[in-house]
Amino acid sequence: MSINWLHRKPYTQQFRFEVFEAYIGLSVIDFFAQRFAFKSRDYWLRLIEEGKITVNRQGVDPNQILKANDLIHTVRDDVQEPPVNPDYKIIYDQDGVLVINKPAPLPVHPAGRFNKNTLLYLLREQHPDRKFHTIHRLDAHTSGVLIMATESQRARFLHLQMEKNQMQKVYGVIAKGDFGTETFVVDLPVGRVCRVKRGYGAGLEEGKDAKTEFTPLHKPWRMDFYC
Repeated sequence: MSINWLHRKPYTQQFRFEVFEAYIGLSVIDFFAQRFAFKSRDYWLRLIEEGKITVNRQGVDPNQILKANDLIHTVRDDVQEPPVNPDYKIIYDQDGVLVINKPAPLPVHPAGRFNKNTLLYLLREQHPDRKFHTIHRLDAHTSGVLIMATESQRARFLHLQMEKNQMQKVYGVIAKGDFGTETFVVDLPVGRVCRVKRGYGAGLEEGKDAKTEFTPLHKPWRMDFYC
C-alpha cells in the first residue's frame, strides 16, 4: 500500500521553556543537549553563538548555569520535520466522543522533532472551530483506533475511566518465531531498553509493573500474528 507522505517546507519556530527542578544546575548547552537530543550539541552551540537562544531575554554563554524559573527563549529558522502519513480517518463523531483510525507513522501530539506533523495539529488545522482533548495515545509507528474528546466534560469522564482501568486496549502484533498455539501471559516489568533510545523490554530496573496476555490468531508463512 502506497503512502501519500506529508512533507512540509522548512519554517521558523519560536518556543519558550521555563526551567524546572530537573534542569536546575545544568549549563545552557547541557540542557539543550539533553532535553533536545534530536539535534547535535554543535547545532545548539551555533544557535547560542548567533543569539537565537536567550535566557531571561539576555544573550548567554554556553556554560551559564540555569536557575529555577529561568525563561529560555529559542528561535529556529530551519525547522524541517520528518514526513508522516496524514491519512487518518474519523470513524465515530458523536456526543463529544471522537474515534479516529490513526495511521503510521504519525505522532499524536507535538514532541521532539514533531510539531506540525502530528495528529493534533492536523485536526486543529482542518477543524479550526473545534477543540480536541487527548484521552490516550498511540506511538507514532503504531496504527490503530484512538479515542479523543471534543468537549471538556466528556474528556474528564473518559480520563476517569482510564484511571479506573475501565477501558481495555488490545494490540495486534506481528512476531517472529514459534510461540505455540495456546494463550500465554508475560508478567514482568517493562521500561526503556538500556542504550536504546526507542523501545521497551522486560526485567529492567525501575521498570513499571505490567501483565500482558498473548493469544495466537493466525500463522501465515514465515511470520506469526499475535494479539
